[in-house]
Amino acid sequence: MQTDNDLNYPHEEEFTIHTIDSYDNILLKVTQDYFSLDSKSMRNVIHEWYQQMTQELSDLGIAYSSLRTALVPTSHKNEVAYIFSTKNITEIHYGYALSECWLNAIKKCGPENTAIHHGDIIGLTNSQAEELVYAYAVDDSVKYLDGPYFVVYLTNLKDSQSEAIHEYLVKHCSSYVGRVDCTKKSPFKSALLLPQYGLKHKNTIITRSDEDGNYNLEGYPVTEYGFTCAGVSTEVYDIFLGHKINTGSLEMLSDDAATILQAIGGTRRSVGELSISISESRLKYLMQEHGKSLDVAQLSNQSTDNFANAIKDELQKSMVYDIRFKIGTKDGKKARGNDAVLFSVQIELLDINHTSRRYQVGIKYSPIEHSGEIVTFY
Repeated sequence: MQTDNDLNYPHEEEFTIHTIDSYDNILLKVTQDYFSLDSKSMRNVIHEWYQQMTQELSDLGIAYSSLRTALVPTSHKNEVAYIFSTKNITEIHYGYALSECWLNAIKKCGPENTAIHHGDIIGLTNSQAEELVYAYAVDDSVKYLDGPYFVVYLTNLKDSQSEAIHEYLVKHCSSYVGRVDCTKKSPFKSALLLPQYGLKHKNTIITRSDEDGNYNLEGYPVTEYGFTCAGVSTEVYDIFLGHKINTGSLEMLSDDAATILQAIGGTRRSVGELSISISESRLKYLMQEHGKSLDVAQLSNQSTDNFANAIKDELQKSMVYDIRFKIGTKDGKKARGNDAVLFSVQIELLDINHTSRRYQVGIKYSPIEHSGEIVTFY
């Protein structure tokens, strides 16, 4: 049985882990169940793999922190699905056949950092997929091409970059259908169980590598379009370098969050069990500093209980990011009683016009009490 002492964070160094993927990746859960690991042992495994991942990136000359924008959503950047019809493509590897278009578009118009997902819209008939594509496509100029459809999904896009990639594909790819904004939840986004191909960082695409050191396992001709390619071991890549598409599955979200909270000192318990609060002084501060955001979110002039309950309702629908451990200080000296573990979530709330808007919420987490205190909202 775990004691309170087991739940105190055992490390002496501060850390930030931008994301842990236990949403569509079962390795962590299988490892814990197979070896019957308690939460403390599992936490140690996660951090050993984290150290391995950061070292492999360092060996490539890449700082893990520099990849944050590809992995963690923000309120001012977009996630976009670019849709291609494969009906008239004869090659079996139609993603490869289309890669001249989408790799060039990313190279010429994309951001410095982006996660690249790719794949088919699965689990739907062609007619169902067509209905979703054309219902949620951004542009009036979308082409009506029959399915099946292949999707390239990108993160961390400015509006101008999303538009530039779209215009490039319209001009250079006859199989291109159009784009769907997947920044917020939608029925279309819920259908996108897409594997991640890689992370673009400047001119390098980072992919999984197998036990023999082979990378770019999909075989895309990235060097032909001005990229270099590098690999990180599959097991740690999938856990720490996998961007997560929130398809809205509450069960998957609960499993994912429980694993993440375990990594920062808690037991494997769901976010739904988390007690959420905000102090009077913190709420007053947020009203002073971020009053406009609170007004738009219809959260101004709320009691602390009502404010906390509104955030808790959204936590179960959201993903956890930027888990971090900070060593406490007092009067410029270490004070371990002030140590803090924190995480962030992006939530969606409706404004007065029933338009969904995104907000970043920071939570200070108490592993022993399985409780969270709201510290930031913007």
